[in-house]
Amino acid sequence: MNSGWRFKGNEISYVNEVLNNDFAASKTGTMTEKLESFFATKHNQKYAIGFNSGTSTLHSALVSFGVGRGDEVMIPALTVAMCGYAVWQCGATPVFVDVDRDTFLINSEDIKRKITSKTKAIMPVHIYGQVCDMTSIMEIAKKHNLYVLEDCAQCFLGTDGEGRMAGTVGDVGSWSFENSKHMSCGDGGIVTTNNEKLAKSIRQFGGVGFKNMTATSGKVRIDKDKFQNPNWERHNIMAYNYRLPEICAAVALAQLENLNKFVDLRMKMGNGYLNVIKESSTDILIPQHTPKGYVHSYFTFLCSLEDCQ
Repeated sequence: MNSGWRFKGNEISYVNEVLNNDFAASKTGTMTEKLESFFATKHNQKYAIGFNSGTSTLHSALVSFGVGRGDEVMIPALTVAMCGYAVWQCGATPVFVDVDRDTFLINSEDIKRKITSKTKAIMPVHIYGQVCDMTSIMEIAKKHNLYVLEDCAQCFLGTDGEGRMAGTVGDVGSWSFENSKHMSCGDGGIVTTNNEKLAKSIRQFGGVGFKNMTATSGKVRIDKDKFQNPNWERHNIMAYNYRLPEICAAVALAQLENLNKFVDLRMKMGNGYLNVIKESSTDILIPQHTPKGYVHSYFTFLCSLEDCQ
């Protein structure tokens, strides 16, 4: 048994660095800063913000959109419960949209049918590692002035037919670092965006509302005189403590260095299953369809079971 095989890179070295620095930043910055910078660059995004889970990322992103009581957010009917929880946490209502029979992904035509005056955002979920039809979704969002939050918890480095990476097409992309994901630090998450206003809102909402936080920095003790002044207001919003711990960031950074290898391995396994099914003499198992030109990153391998009677 090859125990811990996923964590044979720089994980221990980076964790030791955090401990040896007493959780203070090294000369090259904190582990969270390094992770955010690397992740943003890898996805060609301007901003990345680390979080303690792939659920708190969704909550914070929806809040940055202004989602609140009375609003509706469209999510696929086939997804994890946390997508709905994040909407409810905002006081809004999740509207469940049908999924395509062959791809298992959110159906653009049903999105159109269910849009109302209360609709504020669409949350496409790239479930099982397959990228949604972002071209159609973005056209709908633009027409109705809606925000788009891509849930990429199960989709690292997957691409659509235009070669666009999951999480880089909508207003915000969200990933999970939970222990079953392509890369993991036990639990954690991250969001990316090219919108500075959204990035600042997301970071502050997940960072206990410290007003010193910016789109690019999570530092709160920038000015010692201000910070120690009892009359200076440190916070500008009511917010949550969703910050990513430094040790988790250290592990995630090391994992990110090997992300391509992890994704390639899952893709090889997924293609192996496909080959077995193609060679089978029955049509009982129908794999999740991958449209031409798309790259499936295979968080897991899903099939529909056809009537075998």
